Amino acid sequence: MSKFKEFTAETVELAVQQAETFYNVGEQELEIDVLQHEKKNWLNQLKQSAVIKVALKDEVESKNEASIEQLLGTLTTNSSVLEWERELVDADKRGKAWIKDGTLFTEDGKESFPIVYPGDGVRLLVNEEEVKEKCPVKESDDVTLEVENERVETKWKVEVNGEGDSITLKVTPGYFLIRKLINKPPSNQLVLETTDKYQANNELQIADVINQLEKQRIQYGINYESIKEATLVEKEGEFVIAEGRPAVDGKNGEADFTVDVNKKRVQPEEQVDGSVDYREINFIPNIEEGHVLANIQPPEPGKDGMNVYGNVVKARDGAPVVVKAGRGVAYIEEEQRVVATEDGRPYVDNRGQMVQVSVMHRLVHSQNVNIETGNLSFIGDIDIYGSVEENMRVKADGELFIKGYAEQSVLHSGHSLTVSKNVIRSTVVAGNQQLIYAKIGEALSPVKEQIKHIISALKQLHNSKSFHESNYANLDVKALLNLLIKEKFNSLPEDINTLNQLINENEKTLEREWHSLRDYLHHQFILHSGKTSNTVDELMEWYKKIIHLLEMTAAPVEANVEVKIGYATNSHVFSCGDIHIFGHGSVNSTLQAAGVVRVEKQLIGGQLLAGKDAHIGVSGSPAGAKTEIVVPENHKVTIGYAYVDTVVFIGSRKYFFHYDQKNVVLYIENDEVVARPAGN
Repeated sequence: MSKFKEFTAETVELAVQQAETFYNVGEQELEIDVLQHEKKNWLNQLKQSAVIKVALKDEVESKNEASIEQLLGTLTTNSSVLEWERELVDADKRGKAWIKDGTLFTEDGKESFPIVYPGDGVRLLVNEEEVKEKCPVKESDDVTLEVENERVETKWKVEVNGEGDSITLKVTPGYFLIRKLINKPPSNQLVLETTDKYQANNELQIADVINQLEKQRIQYGINYESIKEATLVEKEGEFVIAEGRPAVDGKNGEADFTVDVNKKRVQPEEQVDGSVDYREINFIPNIEEGHVLANIQPPEPGKDGMNVYGNVVKARDGAPVVVKAGRGVAYIEEEQRVVATEDGRPYVDNRGQMVQVSVMHRLVHSQNVNIETGNLSFIGDIDIYGSVEENMRVKADGELFIKGYAEQSVLHSGHSLTVSKNVIRSTVVAGNQQLIYAKIGEALSPVKEQIKHIISALKQLHNSKSFHESNYANLDVKALLNLLIKEKFNSLPEDINTLNQLINENEKTLEREWHSLRDYLHHQFILHSGKTSNTVDELMEWYKKIIHLLEMTAAPVEANVEVKIGYATNSHVFSCGDIHIFGHGSVNSTLQAAGVVRVEKQLIGGQLLAGKDAHIGVSGSPAGAKTEIVVPENHKVTIGYAYVDTVVFIGSRKYFFHYDQKNVVLYIENDEVVARPAGN
């Protein structure tokens, strides 16, 4: 490190001579920094001594800083260290003025003088005369700066709330405004500015408040501690200084349900980008036979109150609840209990103090599902005797039956799913979504591995001594992530984009955890903005979520599931069992099943992917709509009439129809796809 020593004298030249004598060397061997020039007043008297800082040149050391290449290289290899030289800048103060510790300093230039501007709250006197506009100031001038302070009085007011419910004291404390000159560096144009410090001066007295309460005849519930607190406060505030005792109405008798029986509207979850889905608003509970559904609580009497004037405020007694037992429940009056006699969904009809309770094991929705009803989700079967309108979701853990149509919606069942009429621009999922999960799991795996190594790298840097001694120690997690991705994990953004594309393609069928993961990865590692991880611990929490989602993709496929649809148009239909299009057919849709796919009439455009055999009435069209049919290598495709725009994939092999054919069955023979007449 450099070893500097300060020297003070009447002039800079005399201070340099002191340094030469002290070090016993000439000026050319010294490193000299002028900290302060000498200054004289207008009578040519010494007003300020000269101060210099001196060290031997050969004792001045340069600093070294580790580069980011070295820091990152310590994870696997060693790297060279870059050397940084320290620059010493000697500010030229000639012809300038500056403020230091409340004092104005000036230094004349060869042909100019600094200009000083008076500021708010500061009086500038030059040679005992006040200056209100900018003026030049010389070293020889007698300059005085006077900082102006202020005093503001305390304001307060007492207010009555309601009909004597409480008394509020509003206080705005007075204060002293104390100003202090701001230090300014040397400048040709110097503006005088101050910092404003407010010192509270609360002049409110307890006696003043008590006298005011007596004038307003306040006699009950006075809070003397609150009044005292108001006299000591330093900021504006409101204080309840008297409070009546409110009347407490008696509690009505009620049915205390052991489960949440309401088809309630829940708060939609906020996404990473700040958006929310207001359709996801319904929750429907269930109960098992023999379980206590509700305990009936008796009413309670009310308690009278009193206002701040000392007057009594009457309370109302509670009313009893009247229970009407409906289907699937029994009311045991002597025990004041409601017991379920069937499995299913609790249903409660509240009409004032009358409560009618019943249990339904199948959710029957007799109208359309739309934005007014909200999305439907039920642990059991759902029967919808209307249609599902645009942008709605229906989820049944059991079977789902829709008598009408579904348009631009999402349908999800744990078991079989039936739509009697058309499915238009919709997504239909029956059973576990393993067909989708398998692809997404394959894309998620490399993302998970790279994030794991990034966390490891961040921990290594955190424990690195050289890192903490470097300028990079001040970088936050986001900045370090950017460096790591650029230098060591540059394939991560591309892998994330591949994963997110798959999530986008299947957005309507995936749980919200996948939507949140997509948004998080995009903001954290692609945009580097929005709701992202600011610490390693937060990054590790998301890594745990990624592991959970990856495990979900490995879940086993469900069996004995069938999707039955009258007609599908521009839709995605997924089944962990079979698919049966029993009406007019499918147009420009994706039909994907773990089992057999059967289209009774037309399959026009789109793609059919079967885990077993595929049976189609008519594939393609005279207009030339490309239609793809895909089955595994050991399965068959049967077509009643195939147009030339039909393409069949059996395993990895492809078959083109070069002319229209009737009643054909396609399968692998001698390692190639053959088309034989059906029935042979």
